[in-house]
Amino acid sequence: MGSFARGLLWSILGTALFLGISFGAFYIAHFIGRATVGWIVPVLRGPIVIAVIAITFWALRVRINNKPWAGMALPRPQPGRLLLGAVSGVVFMGAIFAIEYAFGWLHFAQFSTEVRYGLPRSLLTLIALIPSLGTGFSEELVFRGYVFQTLGERAPVWIAAIFMGIVFGLMHFTVPGFGPTYVFVLTLWGFLFLVMRYATGSLWFPIGFHATYDWTQVYFMGIKGSDPSWIQFTQTGPTFWVGGGPTAETGMLEIFAVVVAIALMLTYGAATARNVPWLSRLSADG
Repeated sequence: MGSFARGLLWSILGTALFLGISFGAFYIAHFIGRATVGWIVPVLRGPIVIAVIAITFWALRVRINNKPWAGMALPRPQPGRLLLGAVSGVVFMGAIFAIEYAFGWLHFAQFSTEVRYGLPRSLLTLIALIPSLGTGFSEELVFRGYVFQTLGERAPVWIAAIFMGIVFGLMHFTVPGFGPTYVFVLTLWGFLFLVMRYATGSLWFPIGFHATYDWTQVYFMGIKGSDPSWIQFTQTGPTFWVGGGPTAETGMLEIFAVVVAIALMLTYGAATARNVPWLSRLSADG
């Protein structure tokens, strides 16, 4: 078996571990919530996922693969980069909603008044930042860290980036509207997060961006019927531009925004001498 094929198998194993941990954390948190108070569920999910993912992939990378942790691009916490990424994620998703609203494709419907776990939706929206951070941390560490690095040590970076993006897209098989187009768009997102990793010097900026991008469109503001968003809109724009279903990923507007963001991050990376080594293989330390 070739070196790249072995790397791909390790990447698939890592993805399977990620899915198992994610589902396991969900059910463990719900089990504890049923035994105590329901609102503890979102509070626990984030820390459980972060802790178990970090320990599991440290063991997989360092102990089993015998590779240095430096290749994962996750140094000690960098709060400034994490916060800047988080703000950027909110601005990015908010800008897409603002453009749709300006074109008359989006209409305010209501503030959700639903009470869940005995708490109002507004408070739960803030609490949801915790599991969103868990998602951002785990997906960036697994895919832009482990999967990309494992493949990039065995093939040129551009090939590793494509395969990483495809694996990342296929992993979202439970999302409504999943299909070839969705996988293509998630591959583009994988490229964006990867460019962010290089342009900012670590995974901390894309972790923050990923977390609040998800949080903004799922918990803070979303399409009516897209539980559990607090600020809800109805969407009447053309499917070609706004996408279909509760997410905007398959709409041409968001695809264009991702391409623009990739170009901006590549420009920033070039200006700071942090270019993506597309034609090279990665060393073990990244």
